[in-house]
Amino acid sequence: AFYPRCHRCQQWPFGLASSLCPYLVSVLHNLARALSQFGDSMGKEKRTESHALDLPPSLAHCRTQHPGGCFSGSDARQYNAHQPMGPIAFRKHDVDFFSLSEEFVRPGPHLIELEHIIMNGRRVAAEWSLCDCNRSSMCFSQSRCDHAKIFQRVPYVPGDLVMPDIQGSRSMVRFMGTNEPYMIDAVISILKATCRSPGAHFVDSGMNEGTWTLLGSAFGCTTIGFEPQPQCIQSAKMALRANNLSAHVFNRILAPDTMTIKVDTHQGCDGAWQALLPHGAGRQHDQSKRHNYTADGVLVDSIRLDMVPQLRRASAVVQLWHLDVEGAEIPVLKSASELLSKGKIKRIIFEVSHALWSKYGITSIDAGFRELKAIFEGWKCSWACNAREPFPWRAISFGAMHCQYPWTQNQDLGWGGGGGHDVFCVAPGSHPIWNASRISAN
Repeated sequence: AFYPRCHRCQQWPFGLASSLCPYLVSVLHNLARALSQFGDSMGKEKRTESHALDLPPSLAHCRTQHPGGCFSGSDARQYNAHQPMGPIAFRKHDVDFFSLSEEFVRPGPHLIELEHIIMNGRRVAAEWSLCDCNRSSMCFSQSRCDHAKIFQRVPYVPGDLVMPDIQGSRSMVRFMGTNEPYMIDAVISILKATCRSPGAHFVDSGMNEGTWTLLGSAFGCTTIGFEPQPQCIQSAKMALRANNLSAHVFNRILAPDTMTIKVDTHQGCDGAWQALLPHGAGRQHDQSKRHNYTADGVLVDSIRLDMVPQLRRASAVVQLWHLDVEGAEIPVLKSASELLSKGKIKRIIFEVSHALWSKYGITSIDAGFRELKAIFEGWKCSWACNAREPFPWRAISFGAMHCQYPWTQNQDLGWGGGGGHDVFCVAPGSHPIWNASRISAN
């Protein structure tokens, strides 16, 4: 925790202006290596390193070395899902658990967008490549690579937190660590600064495997997670139990109107999951049918964020809302209109996926951005990974903007107008606590 606070450096974390920092880094690097070697010698029975994946020629494009990391073919996904792909912290009830802070710095997959990758809301062409510490890598991050080199973990993620190695959770953790290191820094900065304040809540919508929900609980916020995929709930609940933590986990979809959706449970917990067409949208439905298997999957009900009991208490304040819902961000935000109008939500970090908006009734990209701009009127919003300019509330062209140092500075925020990037918004009168130019989690 001491190394990243080398404030005399002009650039985080290495600066040439001071002789102190290179010396300090060298000392801490050697100390970390010695402690790592000592830990290896003392804990061989506890920790095991699994073998590397030997891929058949038909799956030669899959280089990610962990479960579910190769998403360009269902056969590759199934093949990877049955391979042990990383260090194991411990094993309990036939389930392997891995260290969250260590997994965040391990190489993971990055989606390389190809021409016309998204067509009519469907992903039609994609290719995955390995994220490593080669500076030419599209997902190179100085922050992550420094952590990997010196600590072999992200030092400000509690070292004792573990996740179950099921449903592709290891894959998702590595994806976040390699593709979204700024998100880890931002979320933890805000949680550390706010979770001990009275009535502090953290909302995680699009919870998926439960990493952010676990962190919210670990830092002391009353944490509420929403995830429509029933097959993701197990991972989140197992993680909470293994770490002796608790959170309110809802197998629901957030929406402004009453609806029921059908969720296909035949595949694993999917980080890029999108809702099927609503079943019974806008009308009441037979509650006895809820969560029953049908020919198309499982029925899952909607709920407004406004109506969640924990948030209707007078003292409740949402210090941070993390929102990653694959194109449904506008209706999900509308489900919280009452909380927003009352100033009960202080910060929102959300993904904009405007190429998928048409699936949720947004008539055009321009119309969608107008709606978002109206929702956030008076708020201060910027790119989550680049705070130099305010968010423009429009699709930008490929090559017009990149993430900034020390994050994934090769990451193009235009993506040819396809979207899929994170925005950080702060309510009027609220302190941002974090932005991409100010490294505060460390």
